[in-house]
Amino acid sequence: MLNKISEIIKSLHNLESLMQPYEEKYNIKSQDFYELAQAGKLEEDADFVKWMGYYELWLDNMKEYRQLFWSVPHPVLYSVVESASVPA
Repeated sequence: MLNKISEIIKSLHNLESLMQPYEEKYNIKSQDFYELAQAGKLEEDADFVKWMGYYELWLDNMKEYRQLFWSVPHPVLYSVVESASVPA
C-alpha cells in the first residue's frame, strides 16, 4: 500500500512539472484554468487540450492518493515521512 502511495506522489509531482510551463506561459494556475475551461470560457487550443489532460490525470491521482492516505494507519505514514525527509 505504501509503495502505491509513493507511486502516486511521484506521478503527482511529474504531472505538476508538466503543467508548470503552461501556468507560466498563460499566467494562471491549473485549477483556475480548469474551472474556466469547464465553464466554456476558453477557446479550444492544442495547449489547452494537453493541459486539461494533465490536470484531469492530476485530479484522478489526487483522489486516489487521498483514498489510500486515509485507509492507512497514520503512525505508519509518519515513519515514511520521517525516513523520506532530507537532512538540513
